[in-house]
Amino acid sequence: MEVPERGRSAVRGQPQPRTHRLGSEGAPCQLLGQVRRIEGVSPSSGSRVEEPFRRERQRHAAAATLEAKEEEEGAAPARTGLPAPAEPSLPDCRSSRLPRKRGTSGPCLRLPSRLRWRNPPPPASPAPLLSAWKARRTALKHILVSDKHRFLYCYVPKVACSNWKRILKVLDGALESVNMKLKMDHKRDLLFLSDMKPDEIRYRLKHYFKFIFVRDPMERLLSAYRNKFGEIKEYQLKYGVEIVKRYRKNPGKSTGDDVTFSEFLQYLLDEEVERMNEHWMPIYNLCQPCAVRYDFIGSYERLNEDANYILERVQAPSFIHFPERQSWYKPVTPETLHYFLCNTPRGLVKELLPKYILDFSLFAYPLPNVTSEFCRQ
Repeated sequence: MEVPERGRSAVRGQPQPRTHRLGSEGAPCQLLGQVRRIEGVSPSSGSRVEEPFRRERQRHAAAATLEAKEEEEGAAPARTGLPAPAEPSLPDCRSSRLPRKRGTSGPCLRLPSRLRWRNPPPPASPAPLLSAWKARRTALKHILVSDKHRFLYCYVPKVACSNWKRILKVLDGALESVNMKLKMDHKRDLLFLSDMKPDEIRYRLKHYFKFIFVRDPMERLLSAYRNKFGEIKEYQLKYGVEIVKRYRKNPGKSTGDDVTFSEFLQYLLDEEVERMNEHWMPIYNLCQPCAVRYDFIGSYERLNEDANYILERVQAPSFIHFPERQSWYKPVTPETLHYFLCNTPRGLVKELLPKYILDFSLFAYPLPNVTSEFCRQ
């Protein structure tokens, strides 16, 4: 799917037209077909792969119902501020081509208008209502605001979000340089969309430039695993100890610093998405790309090029540049990902895929190859 946008020029503030390629046309259909084959389900029948889409429709429907009820009773609406979303749906895989749209609107608008949740039926239980508000709160808490440069950025942990937070702090004068070597407070001196009133939220969602950066889902999970369980004591004690206790036959007195990648994936498989830590929660749940119409989707694979475009697009001062990677940073290479995936039970990887299928599908990333032939290479 090709998405028209605007590219860099020699002078900031005068961008020239260009095309940013998010992925091949028909990629979502190919991915969903692969997962269905993995699970032994024919493309024409139901599948657990479709469950995230059904849950998302139910969540948005429940939120709309609660808003209508509060308005009838004269209660002040909760601080959600997100516009009524188009219904997330599986792409129509009978068609080999997807429409060319900006951002993620193409895959998100596959259903005809008569099927969208404008006047949804009341939910059967209060559970979907709670889930809907949790989803909207999560998105608002992850969208950072720059009023000076009129943009919104939804940060995704393990996709260079620390560097973007540094840039926002420099733009707002809270930090002198993006290259300052200090431990950064990830919330101080930052403005979040969740801090604003509903009308302020709606105005910014409508008028500001909105962007996110995405990454291969499995690569992101491996990066989070290596960083949090290999280096950070807090995560080892909070999550690692429990994971070892839950999934190891003889856990002993583990301090949580020896969690295996297989144990981590098993934990993710059993964890409810809405309760996940932000470092391994799916990007779809963090940033709600079918509810917020992002103008630009940058990728970790083209990080510097896409970051430079963003800086030009928001007319950042010329002295601000995207920070270089720290010397201690250990990147997740294709060889590293190959090693970890091929040393993980194949069935476990396949079982986990439906939980992240929206990230694979919307952002056109290939499903991980864990076949015997591939792993022998």
